[in-house]
Amino acid sequence: MNCARRVDDASSPRTGREACLDLLATVLGHPPGNVRGTALFLLDCCGPRLDDDALAEVERRLGAAAPAWHRLMRGDAGEFVVIAQGLVDGGAVLTAAARLVHAFDDALQTSDLPLCPDVAIGISFASQQSARAEAMLKAAESGLRESRAANRLGRRGMPPSNPPRE
Repeated sequence: MNCARRVDDASSPRTGREACLDLLATVLGHPPGNVRGTALFLLDCCGPRLDDDALAEVERRLGAAAPAWHRLMRGDAGEFVVIAQGLVDGGAVLTAAARLVHAFDDALQTSDLPLCPDVAIGISFASQQSARAEAMLKAAESGLRESRAANRLGRRGMPPSNPPRE
């Protein structure tokens, strides 16, 4: 698996969002014309409440749930970004999303107590050859907000109003 991490150095102006856009633009541009079938998943696993050991466990679980052709990186405040290529349709995207969400069916062990995260996920899918990184990220961020709202209402994971989209 290709892993990229955000720049946490205080001297760097880059944010998790900027790093995500850079990686997504790179994936969408190489090789040229290989955009179709690319999906972006944004996952929020407990927000900023996770300690370093729990964040490492989240990363390990996502890495195990994502095939080798996925790219994984940390985003901001407990969010993780997974970029997948080669997904043939919306059904394949939803299957991949379910694998990522189900990686957290078992509690995370934190320094204090086991933690059962309410995983929220936002999805966007490049079904067209003309996908743009910014549009995909905005769609996934919108879906992530919807999923967080669903979690607050007691529904875990992906709300039905969050279909794959560009």
